[in-house]
Amino acid sequence: MGTPIVVDCHSHVFNAEDLPVDGFIRRLSPLPSLLTGVFSKPLDRLTQWVAPGSAEMQYILDRLGGATGTESLAPTAPLGAELLSDEELDARLVAMLPIRAVAEPALETVAAPSTEDGSLRALEGAIAEASPEQRAELNAWLADVGQPPVDEPSPPAGQESLSPGALWAQARAVRGAAHRYLALLRLATRHRHVIAAELATTYPEVSLFVPALVDFSHTARDVPATDVPTQITIHSLLAKMSITARIPGAPDARFHPMVGYCPYREVATSELSRWEPTSHETNPYIPYADLPQATTEDHHHPGMRYDPSRARSLRQPSGPWHTARLDLGGVERSLDLVRHAVEVGGFVGVKLYPPAGYLPMGNVARFGERVGGRLDAALRALYSYCEVEQVPVLTHAAFSVGFEDGYADLAAPTGWAAVLADHPELRLCFGHFGHLHGTGPDGTPGPASWPYRFMELIDQYPHVYADIGNSHVAAADAYRRRFIRLLSTLLGPRDSEEPVHLARRRRVMFGSDFWMNLTGPNHRSFLAVVDREVEAMVGETARRDFMGANALRWLGLTGEDDEPDLANRNRRRLVDFYGDHPLPSWLEHP
Repeated sequence: MGTPIVVDCHSHVFNAEDLPVDGFIRRLSPLPSLLTGVFSKPLDRLTQWVAPGSAEMQYILDRLGGATGTESLAPTAPLGAELLSDEELDARLVAMLPIRAVAEPALETVAAPSTEDGSLRALEGAIAEASPEQRAELNAWLADVGQPPVDEPSPPAGQESLSPGALWAQARAVRGAAHRYLALLRLATRHRHVIAAELATTYPEVSLFVPALVDFSHTARDVPATDVPTQITIHSLLAKMSITARIPGAPDARFHPMVGYCPYREVATSELSRWEPTSHETNPYIPYADLPQATTEDHHHPGMRYDPSRARSLRQPSGPWHTARLDLGGVERSLDLVRHAVEVGGFVGVKLYPPAGYLPMGNVARFGERVGGRLDAALRALYSYCEVEQVPVLTHAAFSVGFEDGYADLAAPTGWAAVLADHPELRLCFGHFGHLHGTGPDGTPGPASWPYRFMELIDQYPHVYADIGNSHVAAADAYRRRFIRLLSTLLGPRDSEEPVHLARRRRVMFGSDFWMNLTGPNHRSFLAVVDREVEAMVGETARRDFMGANALRWLGLTGEDDEPDLANRNRRRLVDFYGDHPLPSWLEHP
């Protein structure tokens, strides 16, 4: 390859219309219970009102229609009604929020970023009256979002309340973190191409962004305002928008997303919904073949492999390239949505989110034979397809944000060990790399820690990687020291020539997890801090791999020699998607 590039292999540019907002906020929000009630239902109403949903599709089509592929959008281009200012959004949010005894002070401090003493007194009172459980949850949240710790996080023994100084410090810390959270919610009300522009201008060094979509409709007990097929269509058009240099303020950035896969959707919309595993009847599930022509061998069975020659046909976008779009009307199965997105939509992979309510494999033991057997069949169908078609998979791999109590551990390494044993050629990335779960106080990864166990799988299989998305390395010195200790232990000292260390340095990569990383302070400096720390830790060559080359290999765009992998099916699909448009340097063949 020529000049090294930077790839952000894990980010998000969906907006609130793409999420089941109430379910998302209640189940995935990092906010403690003292603050959560402030943001949930009112945010749902606000985003339904402000975020444009599928209206953006026509806007992008209008911009792409008749395009030459050379001009770019102005940095600000309102869609329909003028975009609301931050002040107007804040005012609408404040007006719609319910007033509660504990939440009201938090709301006042979020809405009023003044540093005057009076703006914090109400919040001090709420914290003083909080229960010990609420205080503990609040302190854990502050630590999780990278807020510097308060010297006196809980009342000393024998005292019922914090000292005035500690109350003041904690109120300031809560206000700062909650104000960042409000900024994240505000961004979620923007159009997707505007969010993409914010991402690209936040990290202008990045040439390729790989934003991940999610499908929580069947697990969040809520539905998004924009249905999943429409989301996929809009994000496919956003990829074309980037190809034609139309991302506002970032004409050189390219966006190729990952499509969300939900095994619950696959079960509900396929023959799996009527299969009773406990009856020991033949599984009627036909994951791939055209249904009218399907034979017995097309029914799901152990060891089944995806066969492109027997797969049901896809609807091809019709018309000129600039205005041709995915036709997903009536496409319901999650696997069919994945195939359309990957094979003809410009998507480069699949996103999985086990804490939504499933294990990567082995669901019978966790959820019983009836539910678990169906989930495992739906997931096996995906893995076989992805392995054969060389489709990368990004999975949430952190002990965090489970939809229900106990669901955070569904992302554990154990489930993936079972998957990889059956699908050893799967291209897999452990998003977040387990963060620091199970590591020592200084960040040292013991054998039971998630990063250590994920690294064992990386060592064993040829196409397994990890990213460090949403690590708080730019937010808090103590966290940064622990995380660098973790990486340096696994990747080896700078001067190491050990084969295991050299191999591992080609498997861990940069990912921002934008916009989720907005909850931590200093998110704009995240890339620069990672770049500096990695170079100091393992040297320039490994830094280049970490920041871009590893991601290109994971995506199948280059081979182990870092030259274009012309035989890779994922690369060939992406080249076809560009049509007659110039290929970026990281995709072209010299």
